[in-house]
Amino acid sequence: MKNVFQFFGIATTIILYSSGAIGQNDTLISYNVRTRTITILPPVDDDHLFGLDSTSAFQGAFENAIQLPDDLPGENLYDHSLFTRLTPADHFFDVTSYPIRTAIRMFRYQNDSLKGSCSGIMVSDNMVLTAAHCVFWDRFIKDEFNNLISVKTWAGDSLFVSPAYNNGKNQAELPNSYVKKYYIFKNYYDEVYFEDIALLELNNPIGRQLGWVGITYIVDTLRLRNKIFHKLSYPRTVNPFDSSEVYNGDTLYYNFGRVDFSAYSKQGMLEVKNVSGIPGQSGSSLFFESNGGYYSIGVLNFSNNLVHQGITRSIYYQLKNVIEKNSPVQTYIEDDAITALVYPNPVSRFGVFTFGKTNEMPLNLEIYNSCGQLILIKKAIQSPSIRIDRNELQRGIHFFSVSIDNKVLYKGKFMVL
Repeated sequence: MKNVFQFFGIATTIILYSSGAIGQNDTLISYNVRTRTITILPPVDDDHLFGLDSTSAFQGAFENAIQLPDDLPGENLYDHSLFTRLTPADHFFDVTSYPIRTAIRMFRYQNDSLKGSCSGIMVSDNMVLTAAHCVFWDRFIKDEFNNLISVKTWAGDSLFVSPAYNNGKNQAELPNSYVKKYYIFKNYYDEVYFEDIALLELNNPIGRQLGWVGITYIVDTLRLRNKIFHKLSYPRTVNPFDSSEVYNGDTLYYNFGRVDFSAYSKQGMLEVKNVSGIPGQSGSSLFFESNGGYYSIGVLNFSNNLVHQGITRSIYYQLKNVIEKNSPVQTYIEDDAITALVYPNPVSRFGVFTFGKTNEMPLNLEIYNSCGQLILIKKAIQSPSIRIDRNELQRGIHFFSVSIDNKVLYKGKFMVL
């Protein structure tokens, strides 16, 4: 697991940043697509002293991770811009590699058919980051007097997500999923234009295999002004500013370059000057590399100057709360009497599980594979550590639980090479 703090040396370069506006944080709305019901989630406290934070980035159980370009592009640029033109991703990469495979093509499922929608990106084992206007918008219909009226509408009967969808087909080796919940901010639900950002909770935790990018906010954007940002998206119409560029949404495109942060601190917006977006790209992320992991800092909302809703400090902590509380494998402790660590992680020849406090009662250790199947159990552990040989485990991500008398005290995850 990677965290952006590792790159920025947070142990020695913490920026103190505090806000008294906790009460002004917006809340999230959760929409259950099966029951068609709405739940309002209370805002969480984001009164942190850190000037940056990030959720984890993870390469997934599949292999084939690659390094994206980290130098300023010198060719194929938009006019008066430091960002490259859209090019099919498979011209540069194997689209099933990480992080390319985290790019999500969204389809609206309605009346037993699928219709292309927006772009997104995996940000946890079961969450996709996209734009709110991709899941909730105003639809105009005629009333009994033939007048047009606006009706707020959720996206279809559900959404279907396909990773690295390319050349009109799913990747056979990559998993996909339907969506069971949408999360958008109440400001957007009420006003339709504030905080245009959303999370999609999936039926299946496909991120375990695919991996995911983290999400981050950074107060001191000077740290990012010279970084290279990447974009993976699914444009699906003719470019309104260049009729020679024709897209139909069936191919994954890639471009990269520099980003303008001038509107970020005041309006929470990120721009790519002199570049225009194309329908279908909505919801795609701007993300960057840090210490081997990739992190999203905003999603595309408006075409002109490729305007993105930035993941500001207040947005970040609400999204982080949903990601962590709704992950089916999120590490948690129900009793502070026991903690557990795996060393080394990833495991190559053997793994040692150490328990943070001397256990007075025998512990049980259960290990599961990425499909949730129990593959190993060690009972009545009374020592402060236990060694597991590599030949007892399968390649890929694993999950474990520590329990006493059927009461789970700790859950975690680790990787086996």
